[in-house]
Amino acid sequence: MPNTDPNTNVSATQPPAVVVKFWGTRGSIATPGPGTMRYGGNTSCVEVRTGGTILMLDCGTGAREMGMALMKDFRGQPLDIHLFVSHTHWDHIQGFPFFVPAYFPGNRITIYSLRGADKSLEKIFTGQMDASYFPVELSDLKAHLEFVELQETVEIGPVKVAHIFINHPGMAASFRVDAGGKSVVYTTDHEPYSLLLGANDFNRDKDLQVTEFARGADLYIREAQYTDEEYPGKRGWGHSTFSEVLDAAQHAGVKRLALFHHDPMHDDNTLDHILAACHARMKERGMTFECFAATDNQQIIL
Repeated sequence: MPNTDPNTNVSATQPPAVVVKFWGTRGSIATPGPGTMRYGGNTSCVEVRTGGTILMLDCGTGAREMGMALMKDFRGQPLDIHLFVSHTHWDHIQGFPFFVPAYFPGNRITIYSLRGADKSLEKIFTGQMDASYFPVELSDLKAHLEFVELQETVEIGPVKVAHIFINHPGMAASFRVDAGGKSVVYTTDHEPYSLLLGANDFNRDKDLQVTEFARGADLYIREAQYTDEEYPGKRGWGHSTFSEVLDAAQHAGVKRLALFHHDPMHDDNTLDHILAACHARMKERGMTFECFAATDNQQIIL
């Protein structure tokens, strides 16, 4: 993985860089094939690395490649990985059984998420690897696993990870990572309250809370699965439209917006057209932040 060492060319008084790499940018289900080769077909997984701290945001199918890259980069050194799971729908956890570092003793993986409505976080991961679904059980993994059900901001050395609840069927969270004066906000699978439930004062206030959580972010990774035309047929499924996301990014004053969680029905050409429409809307409305559609294996250094 080229140029991912956060400590490269950093002085003793300068904070380490924050390196973000997208390993999976697709939503709902993996979509391999010739139509998704440019933007990628792996489901949600983003790495944030800074000063030796390794964060992992969701573990969809992109987790497999991330795990192999970590093993190669660290060449047998013990890994201490902090995995933050936005919610436990399949496309956000289905890569975990294929995450190679989990199979090696000496590695440590701390898994953070919200407690499920009817079962603990650990039980959800255990159930995914039940013998009915997978040949290796969670208890067979050699790495040390720890499950943390989120209550407050997590501090990992100089890195702070805050969370808020967002609007998606079941329990879901958005994460904000602050480190070295840089901020990354990860908000996936969120349907604006006003869009779903009506634009009254209560729902507008709930939407404002989500927007304020991303205030001034250097990188805002935001799910934008539907077009305005598609949304009426998907209402209540827990996802945003591109226009809603652009407006939220503008109000939050972010520097970069990464459109994320691409719909499985949107091939590369469709995403090209959507991105062009986003840029046209931004020009029309005087929006000056950078906007791009996240792609598998894309890397950004903050």
